[in-house]
Amino acid sequence: MTTVDDILASLPSAAAAPEGGEETAALDRLPGTFWDATPVLQQIRQMAHARRTSPDAVMHAVLARVAAMADPSVRAASGIQLPATIGWYCGLYGPPGSGKGKAEDTAEELAPFPMVDFAYIDISTGQGMIASYLDHRADPEDDTGKKKILVQVRSRGYALATEGSVLDAMAQMSAGGTLNGVLCKAWMSERQGTSNADVERRRALPKGKYVLSMSLGVQEEPAAKLLEMGTIGLPQRLAWAHASLGPDTPRVRPAITGPIMVTTKSGGELPVTSWVSTLHHLDIPVPQAATDELDALALEIAFGRGYEAPLDTHEPLWRLKCAALLALLHGRTRVLPDDWDRAVVMWQVSCHVRGHVQGIVQRRRQAEEATRRAEAVQTAVESSSAVYEAMHGVHPSVVNVAKRAYRYLVQRDGEIQGRDVNRATVKKADRDRYRASGADGPLWTAALHHAVDQGWVVALEGGLLVAGAKAPE
Repeated sequence: MTTVDDILASLPSAAAAPEGGEETAALDRLPGTFWDATPVLQQIRQMAHARRTSPDAVMHAVLARVAAMADPSVRAASGIQLPATIGWYCGLYGPPGSGKGKAEDTAEELAPFPMVDFAYIDISTGQGMIASYLDHRADPEDDTGKKKILVQVRSRGYALATEGSVLDAMAQMSAGGTLNGVLCKAWMSERQGTSNADVERRRALPKGKYVLSMSLGVQEEPAAKLLEMGTIGLPQRLAWAHASLGPDTPRVRPAITGPIMVTTKSGGELPVTSWVSTLHHLDIPVPQAATDELDALALEIAFGRGYEAPLDTHEPLWRLKCAALLALLHGRTRVLPDDWDRAVVMWQVSCHVRGHVQGIVQRRRQAEEATRRAEAVQTAVESSSAVYEAMHGVHPSVVNVAKRAYRYLVQRDGEIQGRDVNRATVKKADRDRYRASGADGPLWTAALHHAVDQGWVVALEGGLLVAGAKAPE
C-alpha cells in the first residue's frame, strides 16, 4: 500500500528546488504515487488523459461536484470544532486554451449530477447567489394567500465560472464586496443575507442550512489580482490546480472510462454523486492522529504563522474538507489515515501552484516598479536639462569642446575627419559634467552643432571638417 511517506518522497522539497525549471514544475503537480494509490484515482487520471486535460484540475473539479451534492447535514468532524459542511472551491489555473473548460466537462462525465433540486449558479452578485437558493412562496401569515415571501427551498449549490475575469470584474464593482463576502461565508455555511429589507424582498440563508461548491477557471492576470486581494479571504479557501497538460501526459490516449461508481449496502451501484446525495445527518470522523495534527496546526497558525503566511490561515479546515471528500469519493463515510495523508499532499501541491501565481504577481510588480522608476528618471533628466538650458544657455562642456574643435582645426590647417576631431577634443571630465547636468545625447554631437551654428567650424561632405571664418571669443 502506498503511504504518505512514499508520496511525499516523490515530491522534491520546496527548499531544495531552484526557482523555475522542471524541478519546480514537478512541485505543482500531484505525483504518480498519488494517482497509483487507488483504482478511483487511477480512473480519474485515465479519464483526464483520455480527454487530453489536466488530471489535477479534473480531480479538484470532481471533488467540487461531489461536495455540491452533499446535504448540509453531511459534515466533516475534526473532533475539536463543531462539524463543518464540506463545500469545496477549486481554482483551475491556466492561460487561454489550457483546458479549464475541458477539465470541468471531464469532471461532469466522472461525477454527473443526479436529478435533485439544487442551485446551479452562474457567478454574478452576492445577493444573486443567495437568491439562487430561494423562491417566492405564499406567506403563511397572510390569510388572503396573495402575499409572497422569499423562502429557502434549496440547500445545495454549485457555482461555475470558466473565466476568472468574471470574478475580477465583479471585484471592481460596488457589488464586488458583497460577492466576495458571500463566497467567503458560504465556504463555511455561515449565515447569509439581510434583515433590514421588506419581508417580500428579504434574502437570507440560515447558518449551516446550505452548502456551496465552486469551480473557478482563472487565467494568469485574474489569478494574480485575486491573490493580491488576499485580505478578502477568498484565495485562502481555493484549491489551486494547473489546468494545462503536465509532463506525464501520454502520447497514446487511454480508453475513456464511465462515471465513478459506489457500491451501496444493498449491493447495487450508483454514481458517486448520486450516492452522496442520498446521505443525511452524517458526521464524517477523522482518525485521532488527524485530530491531534489539526489541533497543533490551529495553535501554530493562531500564535504566529497566521501573520507570517496569511494565505495559510484556512489550512486546517481545507485539509479536513479534502480528507472527508476523498473518503466520500471512495464510497466511505469515515476518513482513513490514507485519506488524511493524501489530503496533506493535495494541500502541498495546491500551495505550490498558488506560489507559482504569487511569483507572477511579484515579477509583475517588479516590472511595473522598474518602469515607473525609469519614467521618473527620464522625467528628472528632461526637467534638469530644460532648467539648465533656460537658466544658463548652452552647457559649458558643449562650448568648451566646440572651441577646442576650432583650435584643433586651425592648428591642422586642413580638412580633418570629424571622428578624429571628436577623439582629440572631447575629454572625460567634460563628458561627465555634461551627463551630470541631465543631458541624454552625445556631447560631441551637441558641440559640433554649436560650433557650426556659431560659424567656428564648417562641415563638408564625407564627414570632413575645417575651421570656420569666425573665431570664438
